Amino acid sequence: MLCRLRRAQEQGLPVAEVSPYQFKEAPGIGSNNGAIVLMNNQPHPNTAKVFINWYLSREGQIAFRQANNTQEDETTTSMREDLPLSVVPEAARRRKDVDYIEISRHDWIEWKPVGDLIAAARQKSGK
Repeated sequence: MLCRLRRAQEQGLPVAEVSPYQFKEAPGIGSNNGAIVLMNNQPHPNTAKVFINWYLSREGQIAFRQANNTQEDETTTSMREDLPLSVVPEAARRRKDVDYIEISRHDWIEWKPVGDLIAAARQKSGK
């Protein structure tokens, strides 16, 4: 998104980035491309759980931010508030004085198509 904004600005188009904090409504926050899931019936369930616990830890989130520090990932947020400012670009920093709206809520997603897709894949694979 920010790359498209910069390209539009370079073309002389009258666009600008807007801070979500300038509005009275609460800004949204979600997992974006930092989402992680644990599938059932995985070959090494304990290993997967150990990895997820590390990934969600402060250390894991710092490593994720350091590995994803490109312009495209500038606004990738973490649900953690204890990450050092040096690894979180300003646009992605959570503020403790702000009440956010969680926008990646499972109850806002229509899960039936996802279930249908999984069922079709399982049927096709014979499992």
